[in-house]
Amino acid sequence: MAALFPSKYIHIGGDEVSYGNQQWRDFPEIQQLMKRENLKDLLGVEHYFLKRMADSLQALGKTMIGWDEVVSAGLTTHPVVMWWRHDQPKMLDLALKNGYEVILCPRIPLYFDFVQLESHQSGRKWSAKFAPIESVYDFPSEKFTGGISLATQLIKGFQANLWTETMDTPERLEFMIFPRLSALAESAWSNQEVKNFDNFKARMIGMEDIYQKSGVRYFDFINPGNTPEIVGKK
Repeated sequence: MAALFPSKYIHIGGDEVSYGNQQWRDFPEIQQLMKRENLKDLLGVEHYFLKRMADSLQALGKTMIGWDEVVSAGLTTHPVVMWWRHDQPKMLDLALKNGYEVILCPRIPLYFDFVQLESHQSGRKWSAKFAPIESVYDFPSEKFTGGISLATQLIKGFQANLWTETMDTPERLEFMIFPRLSALAESAWSNQEVKNFDNFKARMIGMEDIYQKSGVRYFDFINPGNTPEIVGKK
């Protein structure tokens, strides 16, 4: 598709306003495609693109991994779905009902470019929501999944995402990752019923010693005043 688009990057998605499909409107090639394939709207263009990509990857013997928009694309192949829209548990539910393997990576709480303390200013907050370490450790309790049970082998694992628009130094990158990465690691390997945040918090005191000896710039969630926010570019 790159040959069709003069701009360097095109970000596509089902929401025409939020995710960039509006960029397609002005391309005559897209208008021609819609006419040729009888596509009613830009969402139809997206689904057409996804089907073509899925079929091509299958022909190459590869497995497609896609954001949860692929669930509603009507694919005949079985992609691995990355459930990222925390406010749409219905997409997680539909993916599992369709027998798709799923990687859990919802924005809240697993996008580590979201701020980890309410008073922090450099990073994302959506509708006053952010991603403190407590919520990372508590994931994937059913309050994050809309009550959907994850007791299925279709769940392949967790993933934290870190978008780097506000990450212009290694120090800021580390500050946003640690210690939330430690919370995610323990949460991913632990059954919900055995997790105890107070216990984890006590053990993190020792982990902070390891961070310090390794020269890692981390956020001290126990005593936030000890580690002022490392700000990034706006």
